Amino acid sequence: FVAEASLPASQGDRLKIAADLYGQADNIAAWRGTFYLNGEAAQLSTFQPAMADSGLIARGAASLELWLGLADARAVWGSGRLAWENLSVHNASADAQGVDADRLSARFHWRQREQRWRVAVSDFELQREGRPVWPASSFDLVLTETDRLDIRGQAGLVVLDELTGLLPLLPWIDDNALAMLDRLRPRGAMRAAEFSLRYLAGEMPEFAMRAAIENLTLAANGGLPGVTGISGRVEGNLQAGRLQLDTSSAGLLMPQVFPDALQLTGLDGEVRWQRFSDRFRIETRRLQVASGPLTLISRWQVDWPYDQAAPWLDLQLAADPLPLQAVRDYLPSVVMHNQAVTWMQHAFQAGTASNMRMLLQGRVDRLPFDAGQGRFEARFDFTDAALDYQDG
Repeated sequence: FVAEASLPASQGDRLKIAADLYGQADNIAAWRGTFYLNGEAAQLSTFQPAMADSGLIARGAASLELWLGLADARAVWGSGRLAWENLSVHNASADAQGVDADRLSARFHWRQREQRWRVAVSDFELQREGRPVWPASSFDLVLTETDRLDIRGQAGLVVLDELTGLLPLLPWIDDNALAMLDRLRPRGAMRAAEFSLRYLAGEMPEFAMRAAIENLTLAANGGLPGVTGISGRVEGNLQAGRLQLDTSSAGLLMPQVFPDALQLTGLDGEVRWQRFSDRFRIETRRLQVASGPLTLISRWQVDWPYDQAAPWLDLQLAADPLPLQAVRDYLPSVVMHNQAVTWMQHAFQAGTASNMRMLLQGRVDRLPFDAGQGRFEARFDFTDAALDYQDG
């Protein structure tokens, strides 16, 4: 049979349904065949009453073309395409967090065998302001449903800027995790991502993932340094994880210390993070950093209580020998007196600094610890120095 109708303007444009079914009239449960649906510009606000229990509010116009294969009156495979214009999905709660975009489009195919579903999504693309903010990419999923939902999948591309907008819509992402995401504001891309999710209603889900990271950016917030242009590999779950860094060009943002981003020419090491009941911790036992002629080894630990505006930092640095003339490029001028900055930019004419060590301990929003709220020490040896300590 084939049925086609025009919809009221408030609900959409057109709807077409077709089916090719066969089986015995007295045994509908054993029917087989193919079902086809094509809906154009369906207004999702029309279906909002049916979504009331989801806690989400969806708006926009969705066009869907869907093919279903039926066996024993059940859909065992499907394929089609989706185009969603003026997309809007938000929480129904007062904070109304969510995602807005001009257009979402994708093609999909799925097949069921016993309790396992295989789903493939291709040409997934998200557009905003006339450009793709999530370029065309693909996903492959395997869903197994027994007493719990088990999802394993791969994604060719994940855009972190857009993913962080989706996370507040997931019921198992708690407020503390969302608060840390809001502070760090991660941006960049993950490629060749692999992930797994196990979920049982009423319990916290088990989630794990690993991927290659490209151009990762973390915001400077509460005195904690930010970074740009980070590359490497990441793996972890909802409680802990690690980032293996392998970066040849990046930027270090410390607006409370340096007026401009410090350009990094090398970043190598491993950074770990872990969520505790009262705080979020980021640490590294050994991180090698290069910035022009400066090469140093660092060990640090950041503890950021969820209810505290700024983190506590324990940082130790050891640097390779450095030409004294290069000191002018690494002055923490934001926390120095202008006259001291001017003097140090011209004072060192020759020589080498060696055995350099630095220690910083305390809340980073209280630098430079003028009232003794922490420790900030630097020590070094020097040889063959030429010091222009005063004009003339």
